[in-house]
Amino acid sequence: MTKRRVLITGSTGGVGTILTQRLHDDYDLVGHAREPDPGADPVVRGADLVDYDAVLAAMDGIDTVCLLYTSPSPRDS
Repeated sequence: MTKRRVLITGSTGGVGTILTQRLHDDYDLVGHAREPDPGADPVVRGADLVDYDAVLAAMDGIDTVCLLYTSPSPRDS
């Protein structure tokens, strides 16, 4: 059986890191962060979430998105 391919936005943050570690055996994971890291395990794709074309490219081949991206600063809008 093929594993569901899941994109986790914010995969390099605190919650995203833990979730990625816990789900790694059950799903084919792809991470998302502001800065790509194709050498990471799982691969971390980069895309600015306000750039539609970049988001489409990051979503290529993805079955499910887990949206965990946030700004850690309470001063950010």
